[in-house]
Amino acid sequence: DTVAVLMLADHIAGSEENFVKLMNDKARELGLKDTHFDNCTGLFSEDNYTTCREMAAIMAYALDNPLCKELLTSTKPYKILIDGEAAYTLWSPSWYRERLSSKPKLNTVTVTGGKTGYIPESGHCLVSTAIGLSSGKRYIQVVVGDNKAGEDIKYVYNNFAN
Repeated sequence: DTVAVLMLADHIAGSEENFVKLMNDKARELGLKDTHFDNCTGLFSEDNYTTCREMAAIMAYALDNPLCKELLTSTKPYKILIDGEAAYTLWSPSWYRERLSSKPKLNTVTVTGGKTGYIPESGHCLVSTAIGLSSGKRYIQVVVGDNKAGEDIKYVYNNFAN
C-alpha cells in the first residue's frame, strides 16, 4: 500500500527523500550495481530500476531478517495502529499461496510468500519464495512484465526445483 509505505518512510527517515537515500545506500552495501531507487513506492520513474537477479538478492536479504520474513510469509493480515486505533490493514503478501497451490498443482515446492506489483510501464511482476519439498532448499523466483505470472511460476518450480 503506497500510503503505508510513505508513512513508514516518514517515520523511519523523516521523509521519503531521506528514506530513498537509505534504500540506495543499502543497495550499494549489498553490491547491487544495477539497482537504483527514486521513490519508495515502486511507482514509475525512469530512475527506479533493478534486474531480476538483483530483485532476487533483495528478497533473499529480506528473508534473512526475522521481521521481514514474518511479514512476507505470513498468512494473516496485520493492522497498522495510529493513536491506538486500527488505521490500515496490510493483507498478507502470500495470499496467492492458495492460488499457486491449485491447478496445476505444485509438486516440487511449497510457495511460502512473496510480493506482487503492477504498473503499466512494467506490467505484472512477482517475486516469490518457496521451499523444496524433498530438498528443503529455499528458492526465489522473479517474473516481470507478464500477466500470466502465476502460470510461469508454476512451470518453473515444477520443472526446475527439487
